[in-house]
Amino acid sequence: MLNKNCAVYGCIWIMPELDEKRQDTDSRNILLDIIHTTEHEETLIGLSPHFLVVGRK
Repeated sequence: MLNKNCAVYGCIWIMPELDEKRQDTDSRNILLDIIHTTEHEETLIGLSPHFLVVGRK
């Protein structure tokens, strides 16, 4: 059986002024680096307010 849990938002959604930072190229690149670095870190999955769970029997 395969089970995979994925955080939909990761830990970035709590970033203050996220929309403004996404508009700035340098800030957006930093945010994407943080997402890439932390997206598979199981200890941070709980920070996301939504989850995607996929299972196969």
